[in-house]
Amino acid sequence: MQKQLLVIDDEPKVCKALTALFVERGFRVSTASSGQDGLDQIARTPADIVLLDLKLPDSSGLDILSELKSRFPNLRIVVISGAADQKTIQQAMERGASDYLPKPFDFDRCFYVAMGIETADITLMAVPPEALAKVPAAVAQRYNVLPVEWREGVLKLAMADPLDVQRLDELKTILACEVKPLAVTGGDLTEVIRRTYGMGAELVPNEGAPASAQAAPAPATVRERAVEDASGVIGLVNDLLRHAHLNRATDLHLGNGPEGPWIRERIDGILYEVPVAKTFRTLYLSVVSRIKVMAGLDIAEHRLPQDGRIWSDIRSTKLDLRVSVLPTPHGENVAIRLIEPSRLLHVDQLGFNADQLRQVETLLAKPTGSLIVTGPTGSGKSTTLYAFLSKLNTGKVNIVTIEDPVEHELAGLTQIQVHPKTGLTFATGLRSILRHDPNIIMVGEIRDQETASLAIRSSLTGHQVLSTLHTNDAASGVTRLLDLGIEPFLLCSTVTGLISQRLVRRLCASCREPVDVEAASLSHVGITLPSTARDIRVWRARGCKECRQTGYHGRVAVFEVLLVDHHVRSLIIKRTSSTQIRQSAMANGMQSLMQTAWENVRTGVTSLEELIRILPPEQR
Repeated sequence: MQKQLLVIDDEPKVCKALTALFVERGFRVSTASSGQDGLDQIARTPADIVLLDLKLPDSSGLDILSELKSRFPNLRIVVISGAADQKTIQQAMERGASDYLPKPFDFDRCFYVAMGIETADITLMAVPPEALAKVPAAVAQRYNVLPVEWREGVLKLAMADPLDVQRLDELKTILACEVKPLAVTGGDLTEVIRRTYGMGAELVPNEGAPASAQAAPAPATVRERAVEDASGVIGLVNDLLRHAHLNRATDLHLGNGPEGPWIRERIDGILYEVPVAKTFRTLYLSVVSRIKVMAGLDIAEHRLPQDGRIWSDIRSTKLDLRVSVLPTPHGENVAIRLIEPSRLLHVDQLGFNADQLRQVETLLAKPTGSLIVTGPTGSGKSTTLYAFLSKLNTGKVNIVTIEDPVEHELAGLTQIQVHPKTGLTFATGLRSILRHDPNIIMVGEIRDQETASLAIRSSLTGHQVLSTLHTNDAASGVTRLLDLGIEPFLLCSTVTGLISQRLVRRLCASCREPVDVEAASLSHVGITLPSTARDIRVWRARGCKECRQTGYHGRVAVFEVLLVDHHVRSLIIKRTSSTQIRQSAMANGMQSLMQTAWENVRTGVTSLEELIRILPPEQR
C-alpha cells in the first residue's frame, strides 16, 4: 500500500521538488500552501508523514504542529525551515516534531529523514575496531555496506539502499546480530569501504569476524585451491588497475619494505597512499608475479630490472600500461604508467596564453629548424610534442619519429621505437631516418652528444626537428646543447625556439575559495607587484567530494617560450650564460615560467601554494 505524504509549505518550488522526489519513490503526495489548508487536507485524507514549514503566511508552524499532534499523536512530522533559530527548533521538538531539516536541504537526506532512517556522512569516518570485526571485508564489499557502530547487540551499517529488506534479512543471518541500516548522505561508500579494510582484505577472512560470517571451507584438492587463489589474485590486480584509472592516476606504484607492502597512486603529480590490509603481505609476491605475466616478463628473474607493456581495457577505455620492475632488498618494486593512447590534446588546449600561442604557431609554421621542449621528467613534454605533431600531420608532409617508447600511435606517421639490445638507439635510428625522405623528424629525447649532433645537423639540411631536453628553463637548453658539443654557430643557424614547461594542479571548480593576500607578502615568494598594490585576490584549495578532499582536479601546463632571435643569437655566439640569455629574452618580451604561473594563480586556475611547489626559489 502506498504511503501518503503531506507537504505544508508556501514555497511552490520546494513543494514541486518534494512532490517529484516522493512520487518517484512510490508515495502519494499532496501539498498545502498554508497551515489551515494543511489541516483541512489531512482531515479529508489522513497522512503517514507530514513535512511542515515553520514559517507559514497565515499561522505559526508551531501552532499547526501542536494541532496536528493533538489530532494524530502517532503522526510523523518533520519540520523544515531556512530561518528558524535554535530556540524555535527546540520548541518544535518539545511539541512532538520527529526531526528537523534546515533549508536548503539535500533531497536524498530529506527522504531518509522523512522515513525515519538515520543518516551518516562517511567522508572522514573512522570505523571503531569492534564494529569492523563484526563484518568481514568480503561481506562488506559484496553487500556494499560499512559497519559504523556496534553497541548492545545492534550493528549499525551504512548502506547504499537502507530500504532493501531482502539484503537486510541476509545480513542479519550472515552476521548473526540485529542490524540497523543507515543511509549514506556524504562520501563514496565503495571507496570508504576499500579505504577502511585495505586493498586485498577480501581475499583473506577477518580474524575477528564471527564464526557465522566465515563459511566453513568445502573439501578441495590442491589444484582447486591453487585455481581459487590465482583467480583471487587476478581479480585483485584488475581491481588495482581499475581503482587507479577511476582515480585518474597516471602511475601506480607497488613496493615492499621493512614494515610490509605498500601501494601508491600518482594523481595530478602527487603520490597518495592506497590503504592495504595487513594480510596483503601474504599476497604481494603473487600480485607481482601476476603483473609480470601480464607484461610478458620473466617471473623467475628477481635480480635484474625488467620493463614490459600491457594493453588493457578498463571501463571501456583502452589503456597502454608501461611496467617497470626493480629488485630491492625486500623484494621487487613495480611501477605502472597508465596511458590513454586515444587522449591527445590540441595545441590550443595545452595552456599557452594568447601571446605564447601565436609564437608557437609561428615556430611550427617554419619548414626547417629545431624546436626544443625542455623540462624535468613528468612535466608533460611528450604531451606537448604529440600536440605539435597532430597539428603538423596534414598528410602533405612525411613525419618520422624515434621514441622510447612510442606513447601514442598516430595515423599517417612513421614511428620507431628504440631497442638498445639490438643496436637501435636514437643516434643509429636517426641516421636511417635521414634516408627515409622525411620533412619533419621527432626525436623523443636528446640524451647524448651523438644524438644532439645528428638532430641539429638534420635541421641544418632542410628538416624540421622536434625534440626534448631535461633542463630547468628554456635558456638552460642552450647551454645544455653547448655542453653536448654543439658549436655556437650551429645553434644560431638551426634552433628556432626553446619551450620550457611545468605542470600545475588545477583548483577544483566545485570547492575553490577566494582569499585576499597582502601584496607585500608576495615579494617573499618572488612576485613583484606595483608599490601601490594592496591586497590581492587569489584562490585557494579547500577540498570536497568531487576532488577527493584534495582541493585540486586535473592539471594544466605553464610555459615560457624563448624565440631565438638576433639578440639571443648574439649571446649564443659569445657562449653567454643561461642567466644572461634569460634576462635578455625577458627584456625583449619573453614571459617566464614565474609570470605565466602567476597569471594562472591570479585568474583562479591554480593556487599560490602550487606556484611555490613547482618553482624553486631560484626560478621565481
